[in-house]
Amino acid sequence: MCGMDRIAAKIRSARKARGLTQRELADKVGIDQGFLSRVERGEKGLTTDGLRRVCQALDIPVAEVLGDETPASGIARKIIGDDQAPDGLKELARDTNLSGALQISGAEWETLRSIDLPPHVSKDGYVQLLITIRTITGR
Repeated sequence: MCGMDRIAAKIRSARKARGLTQRELADKVGIDQGFLSRVERGEKGLTTDGLRRVCQALDIPVAEVLGDETPASGIARKIIGDDQAPDGLKELARDTNLSGALQISGAEWETLRSIDLPPHVSKDGYVQLLITIRTITGR
């Protein structure tokens, strides 16, 4: 898969994972829906600013779309798309600024995902759980 096709697939996948239509994303970004459709098919490219605006609207780092994705960010994306994942964990996974600042590893994402907590536990609760896990494991 060439670079433009990979970028197109990542944009399409992120849009769908967030439950947005092409029209909704295009409106958020300020571009034509038909143009976005061509971008998602790999027929058109985005300017640097356009890519930044699309990523901002999708709440994903530009580096993830360009292929600099870490295994941890891939796991976070899977959590976001998992209908069974708790809302608080999904909220943490969507908050790329916070999860990036916390430098949550792939193993930590998997641990957070594996612990059965009450459904009302918030994003902050998952952050506290992460801190507790790190204290116990010495990280």
